[in-house]
Amino acid sequence: MSVLWALADDAVATSLRAGHDAAVTAAMGYLDEHAAFTRRGKAGVLQVDTEGLLAASFVHRTSRAAHPQLHTHVLLANKVRAVSDGKWLSIDGTELYGTQKAAGMLYKAALRAELTTRLGVTWSEVDANGIAEIDGVPHDLIEHWSKRRQEVKAMASALIAGREAALGRSLSSTERSEAHQLAAYRTRGAKAEDIRSTAELRAAWREEVEAQGLGPERWAKDVLGRQPRRSPPLEQSVLEHPAFEHSALLSRARDILEESASTWTRAEATEVLTTQCRPGQESPVKRPCSRWSGPASIR
Repeated sequence: MSVLWALADDAVATSLRAGHDAAVTAAMGYLDEHAAFTRRGKAGVLQVDTEGLLAASFVHRTSRAAHPQLHTHVLLANKVRAVSDGKWLSIDGTELYGTQKAAGMLYKAALRAELTTRLGVTWSEVDANGIAEIDGVPHDLIEHWSKRRQEVKAMASALIAGREAALGRSLSSTERSEAHQLAAYRTRGAKAEDIRSTAELRAAWREEVEAQGLGPERWAKDVLGRQPRRSPPLEQSVLEHPAFEHSALLSRARDILEESASTWTRAEATEVLTTQCRPGQESPVKRPCSRWSGPASIR
């Protein structure tokens, strides 16, 4: 997505940014509904509802290596207000921790649905981590601007292999996610500072790729409009989406879950279901969330 955002014309870049913002809103809406709790009673025995999350969001345009990478950082406050009496209490961190990966996976599914709806793009096969690429964007270009991802992937593979050898078993999805997070920290270098405007950055990126013969005029026209564009989907919860009426989809998700464990949480089920939602269907996520105002651009 970031490659197309960096190199496409202004109208397409604006649609991409809008799709990204909508996907962030969907992911935060999921957290707002399923992780915005606090604890009360002796030793926090009672989990109680709150009025929602309090957060600040920051939209960034580049990776630490100054490559195009449109992404949003969300900083959550540790305090939430109890519905019962309006008191500000500490958030239930355990619930939030157990839900954050599902929210990230849901963001990716929502982004695929949003960009398919807005621009008619299609996608490569979705992997177990919810990652897919827009069809038609040159692989060489993606690799050229993915050095950071390659470093993290290599480190994570080594960490996972070592851990599995020590334990004598395969890691769970949560353990693999923790390994990827550790790999990201271990390979993290100093961030390249860049105070150029978005227009200046995009112009520089276009000049860079044109020098390699990979300018967007060679491929962008074949990326857009592969699927019919539709109006943005109405607000709809995951399990209300028509896709979930099909037993085959639920059966696939159940089979995947049963391969790794005999029981699973709501978050783990959500993670798997997001990988089974095929692009081209309407967005299977709730948007917009009534309590989450969406990301604000801070550059």
